Amino acid sequence: MKRINIKQIIVSLTALALAGLCQVAHANVITVTFPEINGAYYTSGFPLPAVNWDTELYSITAGQSIVGASISGIWGSTSQFYGSTAETELYVNGLLVSDTTTLSPDPYLNVVPFSFTYTPGDLATLASGSATLSYIQTSQYQVRLSQTTLTIETAPSGVPDSGGISCLLMSLASLAGYFRFGRKA
Repeated sequence: MKRINIKQIIVSLTALALAGLCQVAHANVITVTFPEINGAYYTSGFPLPAVNWDTELYSITAGQSIVGASISGIWGSTSQFYGSTAETELYVNGLLVSDTTTLSPDPYLNVVPFSFTYTPGDLATLASGSATLSYIQTSQYQVRLSQTTLTIETAPSGVPDSGGISCLLMSLASLAGYFRFGRKA
């Protein structure tokens, strides 16, 4: 029966931890905040023309690419009103991120949080460094939406930066220690 070598276990766990830290240390999170919407009052003419509500700029660090994104907010809630919104389609850079007719409970009569997670195919819509929040009102009364947050996650792409190379070297050194301790056991 083979004996468990505590040194091998410690070195292995250290190597795994360093590899995990390398990933976390070089990932970035970009937060984009859009102002709340307390739209004009309408009773007919639906769907109304699209309204480009706000455009926000952001920078993607050189050597990074977008690996994930999500957006969230609360329908029917603003700093001055709480309780309902007109039926609305919400877009970021032309991508539909929320449609109040698909939410439960119905935000036409309630306050309803929403969130949308971008698929890998959707991420290209954010690559420009600019995000435009727009909406189309599809029923009567007013569009009401809280301050809305777009979160963009980036990670190193292509050629590793100097920090990535350092992490790689530390991981290799840990693995070398693993093999050194392994032979002495």
